Amino acid sequence: MAAKTVSSIIEMSRTLHKDLLKKIQNKESAVNDTRLSAALEYLETLESKTTEMIEEVPKSNRKNIMDTYIRYYPVDEEDEAQATLENVNASDIDSLMFAMVKVRQKLVNIYDFCTTDAQIPEVKKLMENIRDFEVSKLHEISRQLNEFQLQR
Repeated sequence: MAAKTVSSIIEMSRTLHKDLLKKIQNKESAVNDTRLSAALEYLETLESKTTEMIEEVPKSNRKNIMDTYIRYYPVDEEDEAQATLENVNASDIDSLMFAMVKVRQKLVNIYDFCTTDAQIPEVKKLMENIRDFEVSKLHEISRQLNEFQLQR
């Protein structure tokens, strides 16, 4: 495990979400099925809003909070999230949706770990808030994917 600043953790999260968004947008343009297209459009909107929220975090927090180190950052969780994105078959909708869930779950794990490790109350609260946001979006995605699977 390695130490990372809050700002670098936020940047990693933003990058993962932007990469997910690009993969969704690339897949959506090649889809002819209206149900699938609607599901992808929903997921694109969700990823876009998540990216916007993550981009606001550094702007809405003091510099000393963003420069705080999380001492024992779970690098393996980040590596697994990045590997999932790199290995996703963007032409296969099931693979893409599985990757969305897995990457978000890895981010939840990272933020959960950071919440536990944070020593400063403001940092702990920030990590909790982002984790809770990721959990709520993970639940939304799961519901949407279940609906999509039922419609097939």
